[in-house]
Amino acid sequence: MIQTFTKSKWVYLIPAVILVFFSVWWLYLRSLNVDSVRDARQLWGATYQILALYGGIIGTFISYKWGGHRSLLGRVILAFSIGLFLQCFGQTYSSYYVFHYHVESPSYPGIGDFGFFGSVIAYIYGALALSKVSGIGVSLKKIQNKAWALLIPVIILVASYLFFLKGYEFDFSQKIKIMLDFGYPFGQAFYVSIAILALIMSKNVLGGVMKRPMLLLIFALLFQYFSDFFFLYQANAGTWYVGNINDYLYCASYFIMTISLIQIGKAFYKIQNS
Repeated sequence: MIQTFTKSKWVYLIPAVILVFFSVWWLYLRSLNVDSVRDARQLWGATYQILALYGGIIGTFISYKWGGHRSLLGRVILAFSIGLFLQCFGQTYSSYYVFHYHVESPSYPGIGDFGFFGSVIAYIYGALALSKVSGIGVSLKKIQNKAWALLIPVIILVASYLFFLKGYEFDFSQKIKIMLDFGYPFGQAFYVSIAILALIMSKNVLGGVMKRPMLLLIFALLFQYFSDFFFLYQANAGTWYVGNINDYLYCASYFIMTISLIQIGKAFYKIQNS
């Protein structure tokens, strides 16, 4: 059943139609006064994570076909699928909070952060497993690649500190907030560093039918990081609100991640039938 579904054009068409629907709706809302469409914006922000739910379900089936937790690639796909589920949970609860308490944004820290921060952990695990699939261990034998492996994480971690945490004022009465304030940018910087390294070092390792799906998965991870980075920027600047450009970036990131997982599923059957 999943083989027929993965090979069908509908498996791509469904998320594409969902993305177009939410894109048109979002553009319409952007053309109106922000305050006059508050309820519509909240509804949009509460429903577009259906893309993450779809991607998580498809990814879980595809992971099973690759051996699930028993195989390295199966664990990669499962980790990103779980990340999508956790994003969906975080957004669903946050949307409930906003509707229930009639506020513009959810509390922080809050229950929704179990999903959002949990997805960061899932992506870190997935990126580490992805690095093994992409052949970083082999590529690191070259001196110039060792330099990249040291330089890229240092640059991103330092940039994250300077951009988000320089001058940070500690309030030790809010230990969970401190943990999340540091955990989000550093956790995201870590997984994007691994993704960039995988992208640089995999060009001569990955080949055949797996090359394009794996590179697309790495791009999806980078796009997710950019969405998270933009959220932290707007949150720190006090300009974030439901249904803004950052929400749309998340919507697009779920679509890209979903397509990348489907591509890996399609590659499975090409390899199986070759």
